[in-house]
Amino acid sequence: MMGRTDLPVCDGGEPGIQEVPFDRYSLISINLALYLLEGAAYPEFDDLGLDPDVRDSMREAVERANSEVDASTALHEVIQDTDEGDTLEHLARAVVDERHTISEVYEATEKLVESFPRGEPVEVQAALWQRAIVMLHMFDDANHRTGFRSVRILLDENDVEMNVDPFDDTLRKLNERTIESSKDARKKLRITQRVDLDDVRDEPFERKDVFGVWLTYFQRILE
Repeated sequence: MMGRTDLPVCDGGEPGIQEVPFDRYSLISINLALYLLEGAAYPEFDDLGLDPDVRDSMREAVERANSEVDASTALHEVIQDTDEGDTLEHLARAVVDERHTISEVYEATEKLVESFPRGEPVEVQAALWQRAIVMLHMFDDANHRTGFRSVRILLDENDVEMNVDPFDDTLRKLNERTIESSKDARKKLRITQRVDLDDVRDEPFERKDVFGVWLTYFQRILE
């Protein structure tokens, strides 16, 4: 971690994440952007049942974006600007794991924001956030990548400097290995597709299961 004097200092002595600028739709926006950009296993964009004007605005926002993180932010702005309740429901149903209700996902997201561990060192914060997204498994696809990109947004929004950019191509293999290790750790718990939201929602930021995998990763890029 490069020296900064203008950031909040955590109990561990390192500047940490204090602002969590997400609402109930933020993670859905990130996950949908991943689908549009990377081909997650979701229906074709034209088949989402959206209002044509909203659909075109979303497509244009994603196409103008320079990165996955920018695309997520742009897509979220389009979602916030729409007053169509049906549009939001269509989006949520397109990406949310069918074994979860949309309201459960909204509530889980709000809980993550409210109970975020602001007193922890930044590498612990990042690992705890990633662990919560992975174990909640709110989406049909790209849960690890949704967590990964939402962590990057948190770091950017809080001006946290990184030793190395996790989205740099030189880290592609490390990122892939870490995601695979995280998936393996999750499978060892005999969880095949999902975790009951109630199991993680009450205590989303526990230091167990895949937390250790991600702590090692973030210690490396945030040291």
